[in-house]
Amino acid sequence: MHTAPGKGSTFEIYLPTADGVPAPPAGESYDEVEVKQSATVLVVDDDRAVRAIIAVGLESLGHRVILATGGREACELYRRHAGEIDLVLLDLTMPEMNGEQTLSALRELNQGVRALVMTGYAEEDVREKFQAAELAGFLWKPFSRQELVTTVKAALGPFSA
Repeated sequence: MHTAPGKGSTFEIYLPTADGVPAPPAGESYDEVEVKQSATVLVVDDDRAVRAIIAVGLESLGHRVILATGGREACELYRRHAGEIDLVLLDLTMPEMNGEQTLSALRELNQGVRALVMTGYAEEDVREKFQAAELAGFLWKPFSRQELVTTVKAALGPFSA
């Protein structure tokens, strides 16, 4: 323990390592190491900053990210990358085609598309609206990097690279 008047105290705690458990790579937690896989994720959001933040978070976990600014572009990219896209992260509120319309159009291309809806709207309203849509999950804005990681991991389920 180190103490300095007016500066506070610093405590150092040393714990023994667990036998047989390798340390995660520098800068990563065990949760992040578990999530590492190479899924292809289509991120659909009209907000450039949101797309960029999500892309950085997913790419740091080893995912390949394809970005779309809206529903029409998402459908075109989904067609172009048929069979490659494992998950779609879809914003609910976008100009031209909203999230519901985009999901419907994507389901015309592939009934089994795995989609995760991102929104800032009230949880009860959104869950009710998408009750029968068989979504892979919801991500409530604003969300942290850890919430993104956890939700994407759950949405990918038993994904195998």
